[in-house]
Amino acid sequence: MDPTLGNMASCQLALLLLLLGSMSAPSSPPAGPLGRVFQYIDLHQDEFVQTLREWVAVESDSIQPVPRLREELFTMMSLAAEELRRLGASVDVVDSGSQKLPGGQTLPIPPVILAELGNDPKKATVCFYGHLDVQPARQEDGWLTDPYTLTEVDGKLYGRGATDNKGPVLAWINAVSTFRALEEVGAQEGREGNDGDDGDDDDTGRVL
Repeated sequence: MDPTLGNMASCQLALLLLLLGSMSAPSSPPAGPLGRVFQYIDLHQDEFVQTLREWVAVESDSIQPVPRLREELFTMMSLAAEELRRLGASVDVVDSGSQKLPGGQTLPIPPVILAELGNDPKKATVCFYGHLDVQPARQEDGWLTDPYTLTEVDGKLYGRGATDNKGPVLAWINAVSTFRALEEVGAQEGREGNDGDDGDDDDTGRVL
Protein backbone atom coordinates (compact mmCIF):
# COMPACT_ATOMS: atom_id res chain seq x y z
CA MET A 1 0.00 0.00 0.00
CA ASP A 2 1.12 3.53 -0.71
CA PRO A 3 2.44 4.84 2.65
CA THR A 4 0.69 8.15 2.14
CA LEU A 5 -2.63 6.37 1.66
CA GLY A 6 -1.96 4.18 4.67
CA ASN A 7 -1.23 7.14 6.93
CA MET A 8 -4.36 8.92 5.79
CA ALA A 9 -6.51 5.84 6.41
CA SER A 10 -5.05 5.45 9.89
CA CYS A 11 -5.88 9.04 10.81
CA GLN A 12 -9.41 8.69 9.45
CA LEU A 13 -9.95 5.48 11.42
CA ALA A 14 -8.78 7.26 14.55
CA LEU A 15 -11.32 10.02 13.95
CA LEU A 16 -14.10 7.50 13.34
CA LEU A 17 -13.36 5.65 16.57
CA LEU A 18 -13.24 8.88 18.55
CA LEU A 19 -16.55 10.19 17.22
CA LEU A 20 -18.43 6.94 17.75
CA GLY A 21 -16.70 5.69 20.87
CA SER A 22 -16.52 6.91 24.41
CA MET A 23 -16.74 10.64 24.99
CA SER A 24 -14.76 10.44 28.22
CA ALA A 25 -11.49 12.34 28.51
CA PRO A 26 -8.89 10.68 26.23
CA SER A 27 -5.38 9.74 27.24
CA SER A 28 -2.47 11.86 26.07
CA PRO A 29 -2.68 12.17 22.25
CA PRO A 30 0.17 10.80 20.15
CA ALA A 31 2.76 13.12 18.72
CA GLY A 32 3.03 14.15 15.07
CA PRO A 33 0.22 14.33 12.49
CA LEU A 34 -2.12 12.00 14.38
CA GLY A 35 -1.73 14.11 17.50
CA ARG A 36 -2.74 17.20 15.53
CA VAL A 37 -5.83 15.36 14.32
CA PHE A 38 -6.82 14.45 17.89
CA GLN A 39 -6.27 18.00 19.08
CA TYR A 40 -8.42 19.40 16.28
CA ILE A 41 -11.18 16.91 17.13
CA ASP A 42 -11.09 17.92 20.79
CA LEU A 43 -11.58 21.55 19.80
CA HIS A 44 -14.44 20.78 17.40
CA GLN A 45 -16.10 17.82 19.13
CA ASP A 46 -19.22 19.75 20.13
CA GLU A 47 -19.68 20.92 16.55
CA PHE A 48 -19.27 17.37 15.18
CA VAL A 49 -21.69 15.90 17.71
CA GLN A 50 -24.28 18.61 17.03
CA THR A 51 -24.28 17.76 13.32
CA LEU A 52 -24.72 14.08 14.16
CA ARG A 53 -27.60 15.04 16.45
CA GLU A 54 -29.29 16.87 13.56
CA TRP A 55 -28.82 13.88 11.27
CA VAL A 56 -30.14 11.37 13.80
CA ALA A 57 -33.25 13.53 14.27
CA VAL A 58 -34.26 12.88 10.65
CA GLU A 59 -36.53 9.82 10.52
CA SER A 60 -35.07 8.48 7.28
CA ASP A 61 -36.85 5.13 7.57
CA SER A 62 -36.68 3.44 4.16
CA ILE A 63 -38.68 0.34 5.12
CA GLN A 64 -42.14 1.75 5.69
CA PRO A 65 -43.68 3.09 2.43
CA VAL A 66 -45.17 6.17 4.06
CA PRO A 67 -45.13 9.57 2.30
CA ARG A 68 -43.99 11.39 5.45
CA LEU A 69 -41.03 9.07 5.93
CA ARG A 70 -40.18 9.28 2.25
CA GLU A 71 -39.99 13.06 2.64
CA GLU A 72 -37.64 12.53 5.59
CA LEU A 73 -35.36 10.49 3.32
CA PHE A 74 -35.17 13.36 0.86
CA THR A 75 -34.44 15.74 3.73
CA MET A 76 -31.60 13.51 4.88
CA MET A 77 -30.05 13.42 1.42
CA SER A 78 -30.29 17.21 1.16
CA LEU A 79 -28.50 17.63 4.48
CA ALA A 80 -25.69 15.34 3.37
CA ALA A 81 -25.34 17.05 0.00
CA GLU A 82 -25.10 20.45 1.70
CA GLU A 83 -22.48 19.16 4.13
CA LEU A 84 -20.39 17.93 1.20
CA ARG A 85 -20.75 21.25 -0.60
CA ARG A 86 -19.54 23.08 2.50
CA LEU A 87 -16.51 20.81 2.38
CA GLY A 88 -15.82 22.08 -1.12
CA ALA A 89 -16.84 18.94 -3.00
CA SER A 90 -18.57 18.95 -6.36
CA VAL A 91 -21.91 17.25 -5.73
CA ASP A 92 -24.29 15.52 -8.12
CA VAL A 93 -27.72 14.54 -6.79
CA VAL A 94 -28.87 11.76 -9.11
CA ASP A 95 -32.59 11.10 -9.50
CA SER A 96 -33.53 7.48 -8.75
CA GLY A 97 -37.02 7.46 -10.21
CA SER A 98 -40.13 6.27 -8.40
CA GLN A 99 -41.51 3.18 -6.70
CA LYS A 100 -44.94 1.73 -7.44
CA LEU A 101 -46.50 0.06 -4.44
CA PRO A 102 -48.82 -2.99 -4.59
CA GLY A 103 -51.85 -0.80 -3.84
CA GLY A 104 -51.11 1.39 -6.84
CA GLN A 105 -49.56 4.28 -4.91
CA THR A 106 -46.35 5.74 -6.32
CA LEU A 107 -43.60 7.17 -4.13
CA PRO A 108 -40.38 8.84 -5.26
CA ILE A 109 -37.14 7.02 -4.52
CA PRO A 110 -34.51 9.09 -2.72
CA PRO A 111 -31.63 10.25 -4.92
CA VAL A 112 -28.07 8.99 -4.92
CA ILE A 113 -25.36 11.49 -4.02
CA LEU A 114 -22.13 11.44 -5.98
CA ALA A 115 -19.47 13.80 -4.64
CA GLU A 116 -15.89 14.40 -5.71
CA LEU A 117 -13.17 16.33 -3.96
CA GLY A 118 -9.90 17.02 -5.75
CA ASN A 119 -8.78 15.93 -9.21
CA ASP A 120 -5.00 15.53 -9.03
CA PRO A 121 -4.14 12.51 -11.24
CA LYS A 122 -0.85 12.08 -9.35
CA LYS A 123 -2.65 11.32 -6.10
CA ALA A 124 -4.36 8.10 -5.08
CA THR A 125 -8.15 8.00 -5.26
CA VAL A 126 -10.02 6.97 -2.12
CA CYS A 127 -13.71 6.08 -2.41
CA PHE A 128 -16.06 6.32 0.57
CA TYR A 129 -19.48 4.68 0.40
CA GLY A 130 -22.32 4.82 2.86
CA HIS A 131 -26.08 4.95 3.26
CA LEU A 132 -28.22 7.41 5.18
CA ASP A 133 -31.47 5.49 5.49
CA VAL A 134 -32.32 3.57 8.66
CA GLN A 135 -34.46 0.69 9.85
CA PRO A 136 -37.67 1.42 11.77
CA ALA A 137 -37.12 2.37 15.41
CA ARG A 138 -39.72 2.51 18.17
CA GLN A 139 -39.24 2.65 21.92
CA GLU A 140 -41.50 -0.37 22.31
CA ASP A 141 -38.90 -2.31 20.33
CA GLY A 142 -36.56 -2.03 23.31
CA TRP A 143 -35.09 1.45 23.02
CA LEU A 144 -34.42 3.03 26.41
CA THR A 145 -34.23 6.49 24.85
CA ASP A 146 -35.97 8.26 21.97
CA PRO A 147 -34.26 6.67 18.93
CA TYR A 148 -34.41 9.91 16.96
CA THR A 149 -32.92 12.06 19.73
CA LEU A 150 -29.18 11.61 20.07
CA THR A 151 -28.68 10.87 23.76
CA GLU A 152 -25.50 10.51 25.79
CA VAL A 153 -25.54 7.72 28.38
CA ASP A 154 -22.42 6.86 30.36
CA GLY A 155 -20.22 8.64 27.85
CA LYS A 156 -21.72 6.92 24.80
CA LEU A 157 -24.07 8.33 22.17
CA TYR A 158 -27.30 6.50 21.33
CA GLY A 159 -29.61 7.18 18.41
CA ARG A 160 -30.94 5.47 15.30
CA GLY A 161 -28.27 5.67 12.61
CA ALA A 162 -25.47 6.73 14.97
CA THR A 163 -23.44 3.68 13.95
CA ASP A 164 -25.40 2.42 10.92
CA ASN A 165 -24.72 4.45 8.95
CA LYS A 166 -25.11 8.18 9.50
CA GLY A 167 -22.34 8.34 12.08
CA PRO A 168 -19.70 6.68 9.88
CA VAL A 169 -20.63 8.79 6.83
CA LEU A 170 -20.41 11.96 8.88
CA ALA A 171 -17.14 10.78 10.43
CA TRP A 172 -15.55 10.47 6.97
CA ILE A 173 -16.77 13.95 6.09
CA ASN A 174 -15.37 15.27 9.36
CA ALA A 175 -12.10 13.45 8.71
CA VAL A 176 -11.64 15.16 5.36
CA SER A 177 -12.67 18.48 6.90
CA THR A 178 -10.06 18.01 9.62
CA PHE A 179 -7.29 17.17 7.16
CA ARG A 180 -8.13 20.17 5.00
CA ALA A 181 -8.13 22.49 8.02
CA LEU A 182 -4.77 21.15 9.20
CA GLU A 183 -3.38 21.36 5.68
CA GLU A 184 -4.30 25.04 5.59
CA VAL A 185 -2.61 25.58 8.96
CA GLY A 186 0.50 23.83 7.66
CA ALA A 187 0.51 25.92 4.50
CA GLN A 188 0.20 29.09 6.57
CA GLU A 189 3.09 28.00 8.79
CA GLY A 190 5.13 27.28 5.68
CA ARG A 191 4.45 30.74 4.27
CA GLU A 192 5.47 32.34 7.54
CA GLY A 193 8.62 30.22 7.64
CA ASN A 194 9.60 31.28 4.15
CA ASP A 195 9.42 34.92 5.24
CA GLY A 196 12.57 34.55 7.29
CA ASP A 197 12.66 31.17 8.96
CA ASP A 198 13.01 27.74 7.44
CA GLY A 199 10.30 26.51 9.81
CA ASP A 200 9.43 22.92 10.63
CA ASP A 201 8.48 20.32 8.06
CA ASP A 202 4.74 20.12 7.64
CA ASP A 203 3.90 16.60 8.81
CA THR A 204 0.22 17.18 8.07
CA GLY A 205 0.86 17.73 4.39
CA ARG A 206 2.59 14.39 4.09
CA VAL A 207 -0.49 12.43 5.07
CA LEU A 208 -2.89 14.24 2.76
